[in-house]
Amino acid sequence: MDDEQRFQERPRGILYRLVQALTGILILACLISGYLGLRAIVWRRSADLPALLSSGLTIAFVVGLVLGGFYLIFGARGMRFVLNFNWMSVQLGLVFGMLLYGIANAITPLLPTYAREDFVARGLQGAVDGALIGAFAGAIVSLIDRKPVLLTRFGITRYTLLFLLVLIILAAIITIGNQPQISRNVAFWLFVPAVLILRLLVSVYDRWRDNRYVRWDDWDENLVE
Repeated sequence: MDDEQRFQERPRGILYRLVQALTGILILACLISGYLGLRAIVWRRSADLPALLSSGLTIAFVVGLVLGGFYLIFGARGMRFVLNFNWMSVQLGLVFGMLLYGIANAITPLLPTYAREDFVARGLQGAVDGALIGAFAGAIVSLIDRKPVLLTRFGITRYTLLFLLVLIILAAIITIGNQPQISRNVAFWLFVPAVLILRLLVSVYDRWRDNRYVRWDDWDENLVE
């Protein structure tokens, strides 16, 4: 056994995990600060750019410190939730959110003060905000539907329906929470049961669908016999 193979087979050392953690914090800082900076530029708020970049670095440092600490102490086991998370759902949500909000804001500005912007600028503004909203909605979909996202006609249709349902629920909860006579805490207490109910409905549907195909397969086998 040569040295390279021996290195690959032994557990990751603390120095290896430290390099990985520092690299992850740097990537996270670039992603968060880059997004906030891009949003400030697209929405014509360049004066807020330094503050947003600083906020992005702070958020990345705090999140990276927590996740990196778990990785340094526990190794890959400490990152099991992150590694096993359905990131394809978040990525699809990001793309769908960019398309939906980009097109919607380009046609009808979400904020009247930006109506004088040209068509392309309004589309970029909606796409930047829609990316974050869509990624959040995609993360909620991954909690509702534990199955992996299949990039087939059925899989994309299933994901799209759940994604739109989540957006409708979020819009309804935000509308209710903005009512002056209703406490803002009500929005949270409405959101959690809605997610749990949707997850239960998806589970019931999957069980019904699996039983249906099992019965069909049994009937088909009896015909063959």
